[in-house]
Amino acid sequence: MLKLYGALGSPYSMKVRAALRWLRRPHVWVQMGLEHGEVMTRVRPAVIPIVEFPDGTFANDSTPLLLDFSAEAPGDRQLLPDDPVARFLCLLIEDFADEWLTKVMFHYRWTAEIDQRTMSEAIVFDRVRGYGRDMLTAFAAEFRDRQVGRMHLVGCGAEQAPQLAETYRRLLAILEAMVPDRGFLFGSRPSLADFGLYGQLSQLAVDPTPSALMRRDAPLLWRWLMIVDDASGLEGTWMAGAAEADPAVAALARLAAEVYLPFLAANERALAAGDAEMAVPLLGSVHRQPVFKYQAKCLAALRVIHGALDAAARARLAPLLGPDATAILAA
Repeated sequence: MLKLYGALGSPYSMKVRAALRWLRRPHVWVQMGLEHGEVMTRVRPAVIPIVEFPDGTFANDSTPLLLDFSAEAPGDRQLLPDDPVARFLCLLIEDFADEWLTKVMFHYRWTAEIDQRTMSEAIVFDRVRGYGRDMLTAFAAEFRDRQVGRMHLVGCGAEQAPQLAETYRRLLAILEAMVPDRGFLFGSRPSLADFGLYGQLSQLAVDPTPSALMRRDAPLLWRWLMIVDDASGLEGTWMAGAAEADPAVAALARLAAEVYLPFLAANERALAAGDAEMAVPLLGSVHRQPVFKYQAKCLAALRVIHGALDAAARARLAPLLGPDATAILAA
């Protein structure tokens, strides 16, 4: 049986755990504590979640893991829609959640004093529970300082606040409009995109400031997240119509095309030029942050998937994504 080592404060841990439950893949959830330090030496980079396979091997990149698990699952539990356009949009939205929405989560978690204090203690408590208040307080202060100090590095500082707040506002509006009408983005069954969004939103629903915003502006979405957390008992089908014509899917795809793909392209250009920092106009202001090689791989992967579509599928996507995003994917 699989072992999933993770943490309640880790969006990717929650993403993988929820997906494994939907897949009905037998596993044991192991909440990471101080006693699990050796597990972190088994993977590079040393980040959670970590999956331990029955043969004693370890892996920890959430999307490839879930794609492999999906391919091994029965067809009615798999994570990618059958229609090639829906499949591409699912992968785009999931990547947007993993790489851009995580900035929204990090921004809210480490900006306001109440979020810094509450979540540093909560996250550290999960690791050091049972070791006493003094250790908890000391570790929480150290963890808080380290995370706040990383905000510029990951593009989540005060300069980026307007873009990230606007992303969150739009996302809440899109999903709050969807959840009363159907179960999930691509039908009555969850997809990889639903779980990618769930991972980040599971944190935004708990941290004080974004949770208050969600409960005020998207209360049904807040409740929907609890359903996604364990969908193992649900059954469902993919939507019958064209995914690109669906209001929620289309709105999320346009948001990714407006924000995420230009961000990836700017990161790629900066890397190619040998620059240490990238800059790109987004949502009315300039987004600046250090470059990341991993996100160049994300863009390359999306281009491969887009390039594998036939001409008819690309023609269905082009009006939705617009000329600029389409050119980024075709480059």
